[in-house]
Amino acid sequence: MFYFFAASSVIYTQGFTYGATPSSQCTAWLTFQSQLTASSYTSMTMMGTNDPTGITLTNPTYILGIATALRTNTAYGPVSSNGYSWEVGTCVSGSELTATGSICGCNTGYTVRPCIGNVNWGGINGPTCSASSQTITVIFQ
Repeated sequence: MFYFFAASSVIYTQGFTYGATPSSQCTAWLTFQSQLTASSYTSMTMMGTNDPTGITLTNPTYILGIATALRTNTAYGPVSSNGYSWEVGTCVSGSELTATGSICGCNTGYTVRPCIGNVNWGGINGPTCSASSQTITVIFQ
C-alpha cells in the first residue's frame, strides 16, 4: 500500500503484536509527537489494518488542539466531530489519542497509546485493550 501526502504531512505508522508490550513503537510515537507543529493542518486521520480508510477529522480548530496537546503532552478534549469524541490525555506513562472520548478506557473504537508500557496499546476499529495484531497509522496533513 502506498500513501502520497503533502510535504507538510506528519505520519505515524507502526505494527503492533497481540500480547506484546510495544517498545520501538513508543520511540516512534515520541518522534511523531515532536514533529507536530502549530501548522495549519487540514485533516487528521486514524486508520490501520482493521480499517484501511479510517476516520478523519477536518475541523481545523480541533486538529490544532490535538496536535498541540500531543506535542506538549497535555490534555485536550473531548470534542465531538463526525460522530466521534476526540481526546488527548495521559494513560499510564504516555500520551494517548482516542476517538472514543475516554482516556485509558478499554473501549471499542480508535485509540493509539504506544507508550503505555503494557499490552493495552490501543487499536483501530476494534478493541483498544489486548487488541489483535495490527498496523496503526495517524496522519496529520
